[in-house]
Amino acid sequence: IKSATRTRGLRVRSSRFIKFNEAEVMSKKYFRAKEIQEAYGINPSTLSRQRWGQYGLPYSVVGRKPGKKTGGIILYNIDDVEEYLSKNKKNPRY
Repeated sequence: IKSATRTRGLRVRSSRFIKFNEAEVMSKKYFRAKEIQEAYGINPSTLSRQRWGQYGLPYSVVGRKPGKKTGGIILYNIDDVEEYLSKNKKNPRY
């Protein structure tokens, strides 16, 4: 049985189920939405909805022209994501 915790409506896999090995995670500082899905089980459309609603995982936009609201590459800093998930971890009721 895989254990999971809920974080602000998100289903997040516990750290022992992350598919990335430690060396791979340590070598990368940023993940894209697809890599967040593979590592934590959070759907990219959920991440998009959170960005639109201005809540959820912290992110950075790279390559967007000044004054524009679309375009660019969305990146998630691994350290910020881990910190956010640990701060917003909910205790199960059972």
